[in-house]
This record gives sequence, C-alpha cells and structure tokens, in this order.
Amino acid sequence: MFLLIGITLVISIFIGSLSPSAREKAQIVKISLLDYEPGEVRLVRGDGLIYVIAYSDEMLRDLEKLSPHVWNAKVSTTYKSKNGRSFFIFNGRGTIDPGCLVKHYPKTQPNTYRGDNAVWYGGFLDPCRDVSYDYAGRLIKSISHSYINFTKEAPNMPQITYMREDEEGLHVLYVKR
Repeated sequence: MFLLIGITLVISIFIGSLSPSAREKAQIVKISLLDYEPGEVRLVRGDGLIYVIAYSDEMLRDLEKLSPHVWNAKVSTTYKSKNGRSFFIFNGRGTIDPGCLVKHYPKTQPNTYRGDNAVWYGGFLDPCRDVSYDYAGRLIKSISHSYINFTKEAPNMPQITYMREDEEGLHVLYVKR
C-alpha cells in the first residue's frame, strides 16, 4: 500500500515538473479604469495583453447592427465597474492562433484590405488567420461587414474568467495560452 502511494507521488511530481508552473501560466494584471473616455480602446501591456474598451452609445448601436453578421451573438466580455462605467474586457490574443495579437482598427480608419463598399464599424483583425472581431470580441462572419476578405468560423475572443475590483483598480487574472 505504501509502495503504491510512493510510486504515485513520484510520478505526479515528475509529470508536474514537465509543465509550466501555475505562476507562469497565470498572472494578475492591475488595470486602472478611472481615466477612460467613452469609445476609448486600450491594449494593456505588462504581464498580459488585455483589451479594455470603454464602450460608447455609438459602439453599442453598431454592435446591434452587427449581431446578424457574427457567428455567436452572445456578448460575454462585458464588465461594469464600481463607479458605474461599462467596459468590454478580453484577452488580446486570437482565439485561433493564441500566439497572434489581434490589432485594433477603428471605425474611422480607412480599409486598406478591402476595395469594395464593405461596412466596417470598428473592431479587431487577427492577421494570422484573417478574421475580424467587433468591439465586444465577437467573430464577424459576414464578408460585407468584416475588415478583410476571408472569414472562417471560430470562437469569440476569450473572456477574462476572473476580475476583482478594489481601490487600486481592476485585478484581472490573465492566463497565458
């Protein structure tokens, strides 16, 4: 009996040493939510890559227009701060290729990828997989509403699974993928 427990313990320690530590996989990132203007988009750097969007009424209207043009219309990235401000917060790495950082393209930025009359409401482009996301992190399926010419079904941007707000700001658990 003791031999079996000892062998199990040695095997689990060996297997645990092969994978990255929990500390390497998950880090707490502190974000101040005090000085955002409505419509502002920031990529928080530091220990993680997290997009924080202080969405505006115009963004919400555009998201409503985009709902029929996304693969999954559910918005899971919303956060309401203690001071009553509302944000979209999500992991800034693409869902298809976690090594690829999605890039922000505002509504006003000329579309250099498309020559036609596509409608672009602003959002993000994953240049590794040629897919577009809206400001809520939803994957856009309609070519007529994306920033680029190619779309492929994939998950929405990954939501942040743990957030805690205190007097220092928002503490976000960023998990490396």
